[in-house]
Amino acid sequence: MYPIRKIHILLLTLLILYSANPYVGSHNFFLIFGSMLSLYFAYQSSHADKTRLFNAKSIYIISFFVGFEVLQGFVYEFYFFTILRILLHMIWAFSIIKIFKDNFFNYYIIIIYYLILLAFPIFFILHTNFGQELFYPTLTQFFPVPHNIEGVSIPTIIIYTFDKSDFTRFPAFAWEAGALAAFIIPALYIRIINLLSRNIKFYNDRISLLFLLAVFFTYSTTAYFVIIFITISLVLRKKEFKYKIAIIPLLFISFTIYDNVPFLRNKVESQLAKANYSNNRFGAALKDLSQFWEKPIVGWSRKIKYKYGIEEKDVTISDLKTIIHRPNGITNLLAAYGIVYFILYFILIYFGIHRYLEQIDLSGNVRYFSIIFIIILFILGFSQLLFGKVFFKSFLFLSSY
Repeated sequence: MYPIRKIHILLLTLLILYSANPYVGSHNFFLIFGSMLSLYFAYQSSHADKTRLFNAKSIYIISFFVGFEVLQGFVYEFYFFTILRILLHMIWAFSIIKIFKDNFFNYYIIIIYYLILLAFPIFFILHTNFGQELFYPTLTQFFPVPHNIEGVSIPTIIIYTFDKSDFTRFPAFAWEAGALAAFIIPALYIRIINLLSRNIKFYNDRISLLFLLAVFFTYSTTAYFVIIFITISLVLRKKEFKYKIAIIPLLFISFTIYDNVPFLRNKVESQLAKANYSNNRFGAALKDLSQFWEKPIVGWSRKIKYKYGIEEKDVTISDLKTIIHRPNGITNLLAAYGIVYFILYFILIYFGIHRYLEQIDLSGNVRYFSIIFIIILFILGFSQLLFGKVFFKSFLFLSSY
């Protein structure tokens, strides 16, 4: 068995930061360095385990997702560096799973735990004038982030990202607070499943409690919905009668929270009302689905020129607000790549998480908990562009090592 070393943990940490942090994610050096070094250690792992580096399944997965970019190149226009970047994404995602194998989630959970521990002191210091002057803009100048297509440069010191308009939300290392929740909640869910299999209450586990605290301070509408959904799905699977009865007050409490927390009911109803003329998560879904039906197989690609009909150099701030900014990751993936790509993406994740959960004593509930995991990703992806990130692509290889 190939031992996990500190350099491997650093590479997984880099993978998470490259996927979530605006500074790390804006530098191609980290992609090249991380993917190539991970591939080297993946080779060492296969050599130590006397297995092939690439088995048939991993080759098929990489070939399909990179090949789909090539196919879109034939349909639209070849972007060599885009195809190369996707190839490096897949190599890095594959290599990390090849190195960690069944330990992937264990180390992912621990890394997120320590990243949050590092970020929380900064979060609380930022509630003082001294803290704001110290971290922003004083320290952020050492980690310059290029302006994105929206003309925005997100200030960060890697372990913490600063929302200049709202220091009350907790983004930690991610590009914004809602995105942080998208990296915490899969870890929290897997952690709770592991605890359940060992009959350990989650409220006795400091990692789970820290994750919940972090999610609470994100003040993310989607994150709160997912936590409620996870709670209900876990209670429903309990066989004892007392848990079945508990679902009634749980639903009542959930509805009360939804009805009284301003950024839940008010925000959702406001966005639904504006869906037909706004690019919020619901409006984005409507526009993406409309495009999807025009090209349901090959998709529109991720290029602005083809998906939105605007040359990137001609994009205006008005275009960004009314046309291009579509934050719905689920429908964005569907419109950009089509139904075949979309279905295969989530089928692979389902089989990967199913394989992982088979190793845990879940009393025949593996299929149920695997489906819940996919639903969690769907809910999280409804308001964040997650599925082009390398970290989430690593889930594609969970059944291929």
